[in-house]
Amino acid sequence: MVINNLLSFFHAIMFDWFLLAFLFLILLTSIVRIYLNKF
Repeated sequence: MVINNLLSFFHAIMFDWFLLAFLFLILLTSIVRIYLNKF
């Protein structure tokens, strides 16, 4: 029972980190695109 709760907690943390990394990647690509459009 405890292991199952720990697993669901870990899965939620991993999902949050994946979402954060995805948003960071979108932000990074948009910054690079703006930077390249200046030239």
